Amino acid sequence: MNTESLYQALNQGLLQERYALIKRNITKNKVLIEKWGGLQKVVALLSGKHVVVCGAGRSLNDALKVLRKYQYRKDLAIIATDMAYRPLVLAGIKPHFSISCEAMPVSYYAFLPTSSCHLLAFSGVSSHTLATWKGKISFYNWMIYESPFDALWKLAGQHLGYVATASIVTTQAISLALGCSIASLTMVGNDLAFKDNYYAQHTVVCQRFIMHYNRFSTANSNDYAMIHRKKMYMVKRRESIYYTDHQFLAARQWLENLFTNVTIPVFDCSIPGCSENKVTKVTISKVMNTLYPDKPIKKRGRT
Repeated sequence: MNTESLYQALNQGLLQERYALIKRNITKNKVLIEKWGGLQKVVALLSGKHVVVCGAGRSLNDALKVLRKYQYRKDLAIIATDMAYRPLVLAGIKPHFSISCEAMPVSYYAFLPTSSCHLLAFSGVSSHTLATWKGKISFYNWMIYESPFDALWKLAGQHLGYVATASIVTTQAISLALGCSIASLTMVGNDLAFKDNYYAQHTVVCQRFIMHYNRFSTANSNDYAMIHRKKMYMVKRRESIYYTDHQFLAARQWLENLFTNVTIPVFDCSIPGCSENKVTKVTISKVMNTLYPDKPIKKRGRT
């Protein structure tokens, strides 16, 4: 199966399964959509910035210390996926943006500070997610125009703007950022494959494993069970072997095709992430040292 057909099959399968749920969510979200509007204001906020998109892969753990040091640079914008928001905040990092497209109710932001962050929300996102959010919001539609989904975007408002889905929330964040004339793109925790751990520490899923811990079902055993279920393809990188599933494979292939035509610097600090033939594979420390050869800026007020 080629990249395009794989992506389309996954995308259509997901949408057909969740069409009714997305429609209900848009109806519930209309009041907030009308209050906050779409992506127009976000373009100006991201334009010219060095953007770091944080996914919730295992390698996010290794980047937290560096991101905490550099988070207050005026020309740096950190976009956290919904799953990555909790581990970032618990590490003392205040993302400038977070993005969520999950139509099912998941407590990504419950009991976490959100007032200083800007949520990039799919118009059909769960109303539960919006209920726990205290900061600014900008809504967007998915870049899928065929019937019956075009009717959903008319219901939400076509003025909101459109973002390519590419099967996961991280790809939506990257697609959105690249449409805003940014200076560079850095990917962290966008592993798109796994080995010993599926998610970074302190994510909602990891917390769930810990809460349901017992001597017959430990947190580690639940993690391994999830990894075993999703071992659909093998990914070889140098001497290491990783595994991936349909959704991550489609996202990786879509991103690698996208980066072929991108002219700004694209750094990938994820493990294994995208192929080194498509991006610059480097550690987050080296990225920050390249972008900011002077010392990190200490804490300052948000603008």
